[in-house]
Amino acid sequence: MKKDLSKYYRLRNMSAFRRAMLEKKHVTVGFIGGSITDPRGRERWSEFLISRIVADYPDVTVDVENTAIGATGSDYAVLRAEQDIICRGCDIVFVEYAVNDNKIETPIRNASREGLIRKLLKGTDADIVITYTYCAEMLEPMLRGEMAQSVAEFEAIAEHYGISSVFMANNALDECLRGTLRWEEWLPDGLHPANTGSRFYADPVYALLEKTLEDENGKAAARDTAPMFADNWEREETVDLSEIERIGYWRLYRNLDRPLVQRVLSTTCVGSRAKLAFEGTGLVLTISYGWMAADYRWRLDGGEWQIEEYDRPWWMDDHTWLKTKTLAAGLESSSHTVEFEVLPPKADDKHKGTAFEIIAVGILKD
Repeated sequence: MKKDLSKYYRLRNMSAFRRAMLEKKHVTVGFIGGSITDPRGRERWSEFLISRIVADYPDVTVDVENTAIGATGSDYAVLRAEQDIICRGCDIVFVEYAVNDNKIETPIRNASREGLIRKLLKGTDADIVITYTYCAEMLEPMLRGEMAQSVAEFEAIAEHYGISSVFMANNALDECLRGTLRWEEWLPDGLHPANTGSRFYADPVYALLEKTLEDENGKAAARDTAPMFADNWEREETVDLSEIERIGYWRLYRNLDRPLVQRVLSTTCVGSRAKLAFEGTGLVLTISYGWMAADYRWRLDGGEWQIEEYDRPWWMDDHTWLKTKTLAAGLESSSHTVEFEVLPPKADDKHKGTAFEIIAVGILKD
């Protein structure tokens, strides 16, 4: 008997996907998220989902815009949403950040998540679907039949805007509890499904899409809904890196080795500084991080220097982790100046270089 997957999704408002599949016969599917959705390796749920659509609807032309980047969260997604998703003409966009946002402070993740959703609703006609995956911290509440906090907060946003959501990880966990899926088949490394596990993630998502195609009364999400959080990042503006003043030895170059990154402002010289004048209420910085990265310090409006020394987990490589930090929020909406300076490496086995590479700077606005 075919398993009923309806308990794993919430079908709210969907119309663009149905119209693209049944009327245009040409659908563009977008993804934005972390490594659980990253298509490289061809073993994530996103790949299985696309394969199902292509196989079951051979008369439909399927284009894919998978912009997922490992180890990144909603805070970086807001900075790149325009260039990576909004301008791509998607009919449906899957958003996957419940795991990578898990350790971001609640006010920041709520503001960035809602900002991302509002940017997508404002800039596209696409249906939006939020997907919930798994990390170890989520197991205890899931076993109690509850939502982990990161998921519950995201689901509140989904309900507020009338957009669909899928509890993918719950499907896989239930199969493990029934004994029909081994844990190591689901999560070989404890976090990332591969092959078998990814299929269990894709199944309820595909069930949602099938139900959408059956729903003749589908409608679009509420794009004029009032925000939940007054400080959401909808009006964030991403800085052109050429506008940053360089003091010392810098170069701005086209990127070759980081996915979806177009340009990098880079220095390897201790003591090099950068300066930016901006109008806004906050500042978000994304840098390229790894074993070869330098620590740095920064200051706002000529104030006290703040030193940033990020954790250096074993799994990162020399320089390709895109690390995002909200340096300031809730500032007076006026003119501000931020300065950065590269610090010398510490004498330990974790500081192997002096590279400081700016990937993106986002200015928060009222």
